[in-house]
Amino acid sequence: MRRGAFVGMVAIACVAGAARADGPARYSAAPLGFEYPNGWKAEPASDVSAELAVRLTPPAGKRPPVSSLLVLVGAKKLSEADLDTEAAGWHAAHVKNRAAWGMKSDGGLPRDVTRLGSRRLVRYRDKVGSALGANEQTLACATISGRLACVIAAADPEVRDDADALIATILSTLSVKKK
Repeated sequence: MRRGAFVGMVAIACVAGAARADGPARYSAAPLGFEYPNGWKAEPASDVSAELAVRLTPPAGKRPPVSSLLVLVGAKKLSEADLDTEAAGWHAAHVKNRAAWGMKSDGGLPRDVTRLGSRRLVRYRDKVGSALGANEQTLACATISGRLACVIAAADPEVRDDADALIATILSTLSVKKK
């Protein structure tokens, strides 16, 4: 996807959310805050890499194109220059963790560097197979408040744009406050 198209999706996602009567939901539990799709369930989770994790699941009975989202935030401060190295480490940890759970990896696209507004964004896409079927997992990371913040979206490859729009909404509204 071209850089301009991804940034454009952020604007579309924001406008679409504002146009809906019910609007997006807001997760707010110290120190994190972000917007996510209304009707989805947000709950604290654990992660192999991140100190803070929130799992987002779609409403029961509905099968949206994006089957799950995971919001991850690290505790250690880092500079923009460290984004690539830290994101690569988290990506490698997630690939190893998926293999430990018996998921098959069919490779993926090369690492993609783009922009989300004024933020630099590093994105990885992996083709994953499991007992529940094949999907694409997108891990997108940026530095927010001097911390590594990533969102992992699991979706059918045909709806990659929907996954990118949800990731963009979360990362563009994510705030990390001091504890």
